[in-house]
Amino acid sequence: MQQELPANFVGTLSYLGSHGVHLLEEGATNLLAYNSSAEAWGPQTQFPECAPTAGEPAGSCSTGISWRGSAGMSTYNGLSASLRRSFSRGLLVAANYMWSHEIDNGSNGSGDGDEVQPQNQACQTCDTASGAWDARSVINGNAVYQLPFGPGQPMLNQPGILSAIAGNWQLTTDALARTGFPVNVVTALDGPDGNPAGTQRPLLTGQPLTPPGGRTVAEWFNPAAFQIPPYNSQNYASVFGPRRATCCAGRGPGKWISVRARRFRWRNARNSSSVRSSTTSSITPSWVSRGPRATSHRLLLPPQPRLNLVRQERDSARSPIPST
Repeated sequence: MQQELPANFVGTLSYLGSHGVHLLEEGATNLLAYNSSAEAWGPQTQFPECAPTAGEPAGSCSTGISWRGSAGMSTYNGLSASLRRSFSRGLLVAANYMWSHEIDNGSNGSGDGDEVQPQNQACQTCDTASGAWDARSVINGNAVYQLPFGPGQPMLNQPGILSAIAGNWQLTTDALARTGFPVNVVTALDGPDGNPAGTQRPLLTGQPLTPPGGRTVAEWFNPAAFQIPPYNSQNYASVFGPRRATCCAGRGPGKWISVRARRFRWRNARNSSSVRSSTTSSITPSWVSRGPRATSHRLLLPPQPRLNLVRQERDSARSPIPST
């Protein structure tokens, strides 16, 4: 939906939605089975009669057999509002704001290394929550301004040295800011079912997530808000942690870039040519460059009682819009 506005501006309001099914997911099977009488997991596995071949005894299959399948799903809804002024009278302006929400059950639909395995392999739906690429608010803008000097411009337009030096200059600026991605808080413990995937979550203590003295670069979340689950006899976590949820959000990035450019033109009897030269400066606020920005990352709580938080990031960033 578009609307023409005064001063050569055009406003646009748009919606984008997608739903992905049968997305790649990874997990493990033949984990420890839940024993209702003992209210604990094990010692039997989920498939106690499993044997690799007919000649091997029942129960000889290894625990935690990896699998890959199409059990992932995702939904994406985005509402975008933009304002644009086409280049006229030496000025171009464009700005865009998007509110969006991405939900999945662990898979981001991009293949190996992108999905978040479910904490409880027997409950895939328990991990349905805001996805790792859920940037709830994103705003960006850019502008181009043609300085009013030189040939064809209102000022210093007469042939001469001043016109040659001052003409053909443009100022360009770009700005971007967004909210942080959700953070999945996990421990280094194996799950109660023996799953070593590293998806066991801590328990919540009820303390606020914001540290008592406020958020700092060294301590963005309050360690006292989390508690390592008690160990069982096999040194696994005795209980699963809470469902994957948007309890924690990292700090989003922001950047402002300005460019000063000049176009040099020359002509001969047959043709004309031009060359563009520019200088660029970038400003990243200290709260962005020093803060614990989240691409798609998790916080790891070590199994020891001490609750210092160690940040881990994935190596590369990908599109926040899931595949369909």
